[in-house]
Amino acid sequence: MLQSGPSGFYNAPVSKALFIVTGIASLAFSVLALNTSSKKQGLAPTLARFIAFSNSSEILFSSLLIYSLRLLERQFGSNKYSSLLLTSTIVSSVLCVLVNSLFGLKSAAGPYGPIFGALIVFSGLVPVTVRVRILGIGISDKVVLYILAGQLLWTQFPRSLPPAISGLIGGILWRSDELPFKSLRVPTAVAQLCEKVFMPVLGSRGPTAVGLLGGVNAGTGGEPPRVAQEYTNQQQENNVVISEESVGILVGMGFDRDAVVAALRRNGGSVERAAAALCG
Repeated sequence: MLQSGPSGFYNAPVSKALFIVTGIASLAFSVLALNTSSKKQGLAPTLARFIAFSNSSEILFSSLLIYSLRLLERQFGSNKYSSLLLTSTIVSSVLCVLVNSLFGLKSAAGPYGPIFGALIVFSGLVPVTVRVRILGIGISDKVVLYILAGQLLWTQFPRSLPPAISGLIGGILWRSDELPFKSLRVPTAVAQLCEKVFMPVLGSRGPTAVGLLGGVNAGTGGEPPRVAQEYTNQQQENNVVISEESVGILVGMGFDRDAVVAALRRNGGSVERAAAALCG
């Protein structure tokens, strides 16, 4: 699986929310469907088509994809990543309705749109971190994501094609410089409200002091001076104000967002010194 920065959903609350909601909703609606006629209409069946998958294979492959795509949120930031998911969802929903109306092809249920929208952006913007050669064929670590996406498509083929292709289109439209989608953001008031309400639940702790003090012998009765000094320096670095413009410049050069922020903090917010540290 692709790795960059801390494991888990650290600094990726939107991905964590999508992961949890999709999994719980898929399980809940699969249980409720046992006692609910598919002919009935209402808010629950309609909502299920956008957030819930219909079988365990879809849940497995989509969960792995969502987890891997969290790297994109770390690079963009949660607000920008949310705009990508919303754009892909809206475009996918509209196109699926048109396909169903014109050709009578019913689309598979589940958040295919945002997942494949994020995947197409991920494939173009997130750099390859590992390259290997198997039988003379060059393979990157991104191949894992493409295999998972293919497996997800296969579980409901061909009904999975309309929402998946629509999601890819949504991601392409969002990434286009000629269209305004890339500049869209969740309103500040809404973002602040979500952060206040959901961050206590969705927030993930990063590296702790225990990690910084790893390897300390408990029998020594204290910390090695070097490790203690490093921890003190980190506390001071956290007080450095980092501008989003500085982060954007370095992220645009292909560096991971978390690594960029850490380098800027270590270098007092200087873009030049941070870039030198990252390249070194």
